[in-house]
Amino acid sequence: TRYFIPKRQLVAGVTAINSFAFIRPFLLRNPELVACPWREVSGSRAGYVPLVRAARAKARSSRRDTAAAMPRGLAIFDFDCTLTKFHVWGRFRKAPLPEVLIDADTFVDLPAFKAFVQKARSNDLEVAIATFGRRDVVNKALEFALGERHDIAISTPADHVDPRYDFPQPLEDEPPRCAEGSDILGDKNAQIAALCERFGVSVEDASLADDDPNNVQKAVDSGIGYVEHAVRGADAACLERILRHFGVN
Repeated sequence: TRYFIPKRQLVAGVTAINSFAFIRPFLLRNPELVACPWREVSGSRAGYVPLVRAARAKARSSRRDTAAAMPRGLAIFDFDCTLTKFHVWGRFRKAPLPEVLIDADTFVDLPAFKAFVQKARSNDLEVAIATFGRRDVVNKALEFALGERHDIAISTPADHVDPRYDFPQPLEDEPPRCAEGSDILGDKNAQIAALCERFGVSVEDASLADDDPNNVQKAVDSGIGYVEHAVRGADAACLERILRHFGVN
């Protein structure tokens, strides 16, 4: 079977292909151009250039805004026996939250920690907690220390899939998560990596303060930028050393 294409339609088709061949590299390099109002632009190359330049400038501005929103470093703290004087999980375990008593004496040095958070954030640093314990308990402690809008990220084992099981593919159900209050993860590295990804910083730009020597050594092995083996907890001296590491006096 033979098909005949009118010459006028053939010429129009070739012109359209040539136009797309010209703009395709721009679309590949700048996906944001897909949303541009191309119909308002003439078919000539000269007509595309101003729009391409404007879209590129907008993309550069957007990337600068995103970069500016990211902190330059992330200070991560263990909770039990690092920020606190005693092992909160060990004392209260699965007790109802109202029965978990939190006061100023719970913390190793509450005034120093509050000052640390304020100073860190004023110097483009973020603060996060990586605990094996309960999120609601840590949140209650942070609300006591810093107020309800503390905006400190809390990582627990429940944020991670239980690594002890092999899951069929494709998954039909949500895979089980690690239990809060467990050490299934083995160390804090999975939590550190997830927190760094969340804040858009590299592991090298993060620090960890933890009383557990295993967590500290594993963090060192992972290439984290700085560690504090907080054998006496996060006291004023410990917090000052972390700030100095990030260049804050």
